[in-house]
Amino acid sequence: NGNHFTVNGGATTLAGHAGNAIYLDGTDDKLEALGYKGISGAAARSMQLWIKTSSVDKAIMSWGDNDTNHNKWLLRTMTGRKLRVEIKGGGRESNSLALGDNTWTHVSVTFPDDATTLNDLSFYINGAISTEGAGYSSLPSSSSVSNLIIGNDFQNRRLTGLVDEVRLSSVERSADWVKAEYDNQKSSQSLISYGSITGPRMITSDLTASGTYNTAFTYT
Repeated sequence: NGNHFTVNGGATTLAGHAGNAIYLDGTDDKLEALGYKGISGAAARSMQLWIKTSSVDKAIMSWGDNDTNHNKWLLRTMTGRKLRVEIKGGGRESNSLALGDNTWTHVSVTFPDDATTLNDLSFYINGAISTEGAGYSSLPSSSSVSNLIIGNDFQNRRLTGLVDEVRLSSVERSADWVKAEYDNQKSSQSLISYGSITGPRMITSDLTASGTYNTAFTYT
């Protein structure tokens, strides 16, 4: 969408999950999209990134206004490296899944356009959806006050670790989309691949074949 991050502090580039990643030292580093205020109101949104951290209770992505109920939007780690999205006044957590301990983990958080409360939000870790209990029954009202920031928030909870392939989209990504992105980017990539076909140059009748996902098969 034409928005780019500016490095604050001494954030450096290191080998990442896909090419290079940004290392944040937890002291004075953050990434800031100058002039871009994130997604406002209760509009649909999706956050995706790869992250490698051991940090607990640290900010991953934030924007909005911390002074008024429901006006901030914050994604952070919490106890056990589970994920939490907060709007001022409450939040929702990834109860069944958590980040790996200082290992590359794919994170996706989606929120639909027709949501009625924050409980309509979904967490995905490594392409799998996390099952949740009730979280917070209010609807976010993200304000266009603070710039989009990676690695810090309104309480100065600075992240220590690596981030790569960070995205914020103004749509709700589907479960299939999230799984496909993870499968496409993970180290043991497992999207469909094509082998060689032997046989006549001309096919004179319809061919049909069936198979199981991620399992090789042959046909004649």
